[in-house]
Amino acid sequence: MRFGNVEEEIRVTVDPEELVALGLTAPDLADRLAGADPKVPAESLRTDDRQGHLEVTGALDTTARIAAVPLVADEQRMVNLGGLARVTKAWRTKRGEGLAAAESAVRHLFPPLAASTFTTILSFMPIFLLPGNVGDFIDPIAVSVILALAASFAVSMTIIPALAALLAQPARSVGR
Repeated sequence: MRFGNVEEEIRVTVDPEELVALGLTAPDLADRLAGADPKVPAESLRTDDRQGHLEVTGALDTTARIAAVPLVADEQRMVNLGGLARVTKAWRTKRGEGLAAAESAVRHLFPPLAASTFTTILSFMPIFLLPGNVGDFIDPIAVSVILALAASFAVSMTIIPALAALLAQPARSVGR
């Protein structure tokens, strides 16, 4: 499960020795990957009142499609990117982004949570202020609810955001 503002990325991990053995460099590999992504209009269509584009299907949108990009083809063999490199999907967050997200959430949620907590505490005040034997009997219930609400608000505004910022992890690779 991913939280916050994360960006999906596809990682290609290449063994440099195998790349050199095929007579390729890292810029060559990048050029071949860029050239294999057909996210450009293939044709424009125009009528008197409309204009449209046809787009080639088969975009590099999955790790399997990226791994299937051919790199070297000759009479003896054909090497796809998947045979040379590990292609994985990951999600990336910028360093410190978890803390910024937690601060933003606290700033955004503080006023409504404080107001709702305060009004709920106020609704238990008449029970807390009951006189006589009935008040002595029910008073601990009202105190318990008021303290639980106050503690819950304090934890939700301090400990929970701090833990969320700490646990916001950098990119994790999944799949192939």
